[in-house]
Amino acid sequence: MDSITTALGIGSGIDTKKLVEELVSAQYELKTKQLTAKTETLAAQISSLGQLKGGLSSFSTALATLVGSGLLATQPTSADTGAVAVKALSGARLGTLSTEIEVRQLATAQRVTSAPFASSASAIGTGKLTITLGTATYVDGAPTGFAQREGSTPITINISEDDNSVAGIARAINAANAGVTATVVGDGAGATLSIVGKTGADAAFRIDVEEGDQPGLSALAFNPGNASMALSRASQDSIVTVDGVTVRRPGNSISDLIPGVQIDLLKEEVGHSISIGSTRPTAAISQAVNDFVGAFNELRSMLKTETDPTGALNGDVAAREMGRQLGTLTSMPLTAGAVSPGAPRTLAEIGVRTERDGTLTVDTEKLNKALTLYPDAVEAMFNPSQSSNSPLVDIMSAQGKTKPGTYAITDIVVPTAGMATGAARPAAFDTPLVIDATNNKFTLTLNGGNPVEISLPEGSYESGEQLAAALSATGASFAWTGDSLVVTSGALGGGSAVSFQAVDATLNDRLGLSEATTTTGIAGSGMIAGKPANIINGFFFAAADSPAAGLILQPHGDIASATVTVDVGLAGALADIAKRLTTAGAGLAASETRYSKQQVQVAKDQLKADEDAQKMTDRLTRQFANMDIRVAAYKNTQSFLQQQVDLWSADR
Repeated sequence: MDSITTALGIGSGIDTKKLVEELVSAQYELKTKQLTAKTETLAAQISSLGQLKGGLSSFSTALATLVGSGLLATQPTSADTGAVAVKALSGARLGTLSTEIEVRQLATAQRVTSAPFASSASAIGTGKLTITLGTATYVDGAPTGFAQREGSTPITINISEDDNSVAGIARAINAANAGVTATVVGDGAGATLSIVGKTGADAAFRIDVEEGDQPGLSALAFNPGNASMALSRASQDSIVTVDGVTVRRPGNSISDLIPGVQIDLLKEEVGHSISIGSTRPTAAISQAVNDFVGAFNELRSMLKTETDPTGALNGDVAAREMGRQLGTLTSMPLTAGAVSPGAPRTLAEIGVRTERDGTLTVDTEKLNKALTLYPDAVEAMFNPSQSSNSPLVDIMSAQGKTKPGTYAITDIVVPTAGMATGAARPAAFDTPLVIDATNNKFTLTLNGGNPVEISLPEGSYESGEQLAAALSATGASFAWTGDSLVVTSGALGGGSAVSFQAVDATLNDRLGLSEATTTTGIAGSGMIAGKPANIINGFFFAAADSPAAGLILQPHGDIASATVTVDVGLAGALADIAKRLTTAGAGLAASETRYSKQQVQVAKDQLKADEDAQKMTDRLTRQFANMDIRVAAYKNTQSFLQQQVDLWSADR
């Protein structure tokens, strides 16, 4: 094509190359300018939307981080942080605290150790270890009594030749999740197996051994009949006195003594009373209000610049909606109900004023007055929370899963498990109960399903607790309560039931199983926000079409009526606005997507215009080339004829 273009003008003497360029330019220059301008406009709009999204997200994140730090919430204080550490629980509203605590005893975990072995690879023996959790009594470090924890099931661990070493047994114990942790301690003189449970008086453990083909495993026994391992520390509860009332807890971290406060016990100090108080974040909230107003005005200034008549987002619906929603923050209720009569619920009520130009200012006098008269209410406006007016209701769903509001909880019936309680046998173990192959089995039916055969290990049982510890059954738990064997189903609800069948006469006479009293489980029911709750494993879920959707409760008793209050707080309100405007397919994000699609289309239109211009250039180039060829031929013909005329004229 270049050779054709170069040849243009030869015959006609016209600069046809320039003529083609001018013709094509006249045809496409305006469209190209329009597409270029549109491209620049779309790029500016997308950039501006990105700035607004980033500014809004940064504003929301910064406020959420400040609230999450706890700086805007009342914090508990301890007069002796070396003995008692305190901190506020998430979402707690503490107010004024004045409590006295005395740490009389720290909770400890039972620890037992073996005699030293030559190394961690030393073989001990094969067989079975059964670990049972419960409450133990000791005399001079030796266990003298043990009561299995109600609802727990003994865990039996098989020790084969592959794992009969000190290290192998430690791994097997840890893999069994039996409520204890095993470690191998080496001191240069050998390897010692150390086993520790969890803190609390009822987290003690016993270890029963059944020897296998390679004896020696009894070196790890620890029970009232065989204490081969040594007790290095007994299990016990913590004991604290709170305002004169003495209580026990299984651990040293306690969250149910002072509402909203986690208490960590660090040191026993009998006779030493420690004051627990609180500090209000008055100065921090005042500063936060002013910082909020400053950040709001910066974001609004950015929005105003972008939506002015000369701004990239002039006329953009999403940008206008952003301004409208931000404008609602000062009048939006930030708590579901007044914390106290007459208490403020909005930013406007604590002195955040909207000026004519849309900017915010702070009425310092009004803010200080609100902080003085209603400190709890002002604090609540900044801190999201979930609370129930009933001590029987625990809120299990995470903050933010449920829309703010106050929801009625009514007619709650907690589901229960079916039970079977053998007839009382006060003298059942006056003499040991001997179990052998003739009387070691009975049949149990759970929840209306197929019968389950229960096998008792052969041996001599001297107490009901020992018998219950030896029993095991999938989906049920055994306990000796008072003078009776009690079996509880692992399921909850109306279909939960337990019944005995095929009981040996000797076993039945001792345990009264054929005379057992059975109780069918009760199906749970209740209403959350006016709709029936969905109940799974004792947890109550608000219906998906309920105003309280997302709310999960765990009631600890039947409840006629209660309320749950969900407060969003300022950070939550701003986060909701940011989410609505920046989530894909909505608000600013939707505008950004629309402009991006237009940008792609403009690029396609530009490409097509370039292709059409090139096609027109090629077509005109060919046409003018053909014209020049014809003109040149005409000139050649004209020259020949002129020569002939000249010759003819000369002959005359």
